Amino acid sequence: PIENVFSETKFEDLALEPGLMKSLARMQISTLTKVQLDIYDTLHERKNAIVRSVTGSGKTLAYMVPIMQDL
Repeated sequence: PIENVFSETKFEDLALEPGLMKSLARMQISTLTKVQLDIYDTLHERKNAIVRSVTGSGKTLAYMVPIMQDL
């Protein structure tokens, strides 16, 4: 069975910086995956995290969004 990797949370729900939201929109990315949702708060608070998940589940973006938000 194929598991749905997407959550119901939209990136706009995270109150991200406008420039970051514009970049995500240009890439047609609007909904967080479950991995991104699970790890966002931890990374946004600059805590250490190791994420293990299947390929294509959004791990790279899970790390990058909080970094780009801080920049």
